[in-house]
Amino acid sequence: MNVLLISPKVEISIRSLSAPLGILSVATYLNGNGYNVKFIDRTICKCDIENVIKDFQPDIIGVSMMSAKTIQDVLKICKTAKAHNIPVACGGTLSSLLPELVLSSGVVDYVVINEGEITMLELIQAISNNLPLSHVDGLAFIENGKIVINKARDFSDLASLPVIDWSLAEPAKYFRAYFGCKKMLYLYAGKGCPNQCTFCFNKEYHRCTYRKRPIEYVLKEIDYLIRHHGLDGVYFSDENFLGTKSEMRAVCEQIKNSGLDFVWGCQTRINGFAEEDFKYLYDSGCRWIFFGIESGSRERLSKIKKGIAYDKIAETVSNCYNAGIVVIAAFIVGFPDETEEELRQTAEMAQKLPFAMRSFNHFFPDPGSELFLSLINEGRYQLPATLNDLAAIETLGGRIVKNFSKISTRDLNVVYSYFMISTLFRKKTSESAKPFSFALKMLREQFLDMANDGFVMFFKNFVLSAKTFLTYLYYFLFFPGIRKKYGLHRN
Repeated sequence: MNVLLISPKVEISIRSLSAPLGILSVATYLNGNGYNVKFIDRTICKCDIENVIKDFQPDIIGVSMMSAKTIQDVLKICKTAKAHNIPVACGGTLSSLLPELVLSSGVVDYVVINEGEITMLELIQAISNNLPLSHVDGLAFIENGKIVINKARDFSDLASLPVIDWSLAEPAKYFRAYFGCKKMLYLYAGKGCPNQCTFCFNKEYHRCTYRKRPIEYVLKEIDYLIRHHGLDGVYFSDENFLGTKSEMRAVCEQIKNSGLDFVWGCQTRINGFAEEDFKYLYDSGCRWIFFGIESGSRERLSKIKKGIAYDKIAETVSNCYNAGIVVIAAFIVGFPDETEEELRQTAEMAQKLPFAMRSFNHFFPDPGSELFLSLINEGRYQLPATLNDLAAIETLGGRIVKNFSKISTRDLNVVYSYFMISTLFRKKTSESAKPFSFALKMLREQFLDMANDGFVMFFKNFVLSAKTFLTYLYYFLFFPGIRKKYGLHRN
């Protein structure tokens, strides 16, 4: 049986590429179970889907839908498949959180909810053997004109899933220069998160559970990528990679003892690590850490159930810098009912972190999150009726689609743009970094990404990037009164 798995493209994007790990894992799993699998990433592969279908003759097509940015390409793929009478299964985060909306499109036959490896295998087996779909946990489908959602599938033991087969993809196409490395890839060492942030889909999607892959699997994957493709950096994409102090030290020891030559970074929480802990991390190869701080307001952090040590934020960032680790500190502005005073506190907090790369995002309700559901229940937000409607409101370039706060949209844009511009043009990210290395890196990668898309997409992306940058610059330069209001000064 031939299985075609597709990661769709984003029509217009100003963000860097990352490998589609979820669908690659599904491809590896199905391949290991005797199926003839072809994997295509439409972001880097310019092949025509019509021609691929004619050449490969798939019996089923699986498409990943991680966010609304890919909806247009997903619909295009599904319509092409339906024209050839090939069944289509959609998976990924967005499909899992909104299965009814996806099935209502009329071009999707099945939705694989949450982890796709086992569910996709059982779906294919059921189709092949004409078995009832009601026995396939984690599956949604249409039967007799009605949407049926089977019971949730239990989480799989990550030790039962194979090491990702990178021969199915082209790793070099995803390489990125990052802090201390030139060929970095995003990989995962675990899934889920034990925390309950109200703006995140984790509670619905991962059920506040964190599961680790066997570290041996992770290191085997890294070893292959180093030997065959020259990998020199890894960004562990787990939501909370380091965990407790003892878990952190155990991982560092295993990385050091592996003898593999690479640097790495991760996402984790402000959780009380001391300066010596960050020096320990640095010695094992850690060169950057992403911290989701979100707000400078204690009250707001409590409302969103962030659960971080507020008094340790500035100290943690300083300790990282002293250890030689670059910090990316993430903030969100425009939370529902956020006040000007809360925004002022966030701006003040961000400025207390002079050694950090500060990343700002406008709030928008994430499907499946607690805030998403509460805004709908309060009548303040309505889920779009179709996938096309959802695609039409997708945020690009930091645009505010809907302001749920008590702060003016102009104020939010000024604060947001101030930190985006000041971070982009900061002189140094660490003591050893070359001047303006971050801005040069971003500029180089943006042009490489756009050049890879051909002239038409290059032009579209160039226009979007230029428009986005000029918008930031406009709000940064022409509203000194608002900057002063929030204690922001040009320097």
